[in-house]
Amino acid sequence: MTIVELVLPDEVMLESGLKDEVTRGDGVVSIVLEGLNAVATVTTVAAVAAQLPALAGALRRWIVRRARPVRLRLKGRRTDLTIDLPPNVSEARISEVVRNLLEIERESDPDSQ
Repeated sequence: MTIVELVLPDEVMLESGLKDEVTRGDGVVSIVLEGLNAVATVTTVAAVAAQLPALAGALRRWIVRRARPVRLRLKGRRTDLTIDLPPNVSEARISEVVRNLLEIERESDPDSQ
């Protein structure tokens, strides 16, 4: 099973409803806002996928309040993406990027086949 490490601002994690889950897995997908003091949460791919609309909304509202671009890094076994998110980024764009990463990683996870 692939686990997901989210390193995002505390307020984003609280607003999204994602919580730490004690999990074990053979792969880790990281979703990190670079250059920030943030909290780390470890959860499952399924939990992130289920909460993706809430996570994207919380992240977008946080970015809008900052009024500056932020760099989002998505890293897994088969991917390593760094994306600059402007203050006017849409929830749909955030969801699309994270969903694509999760799909790529799910496809590469032998336990999900």
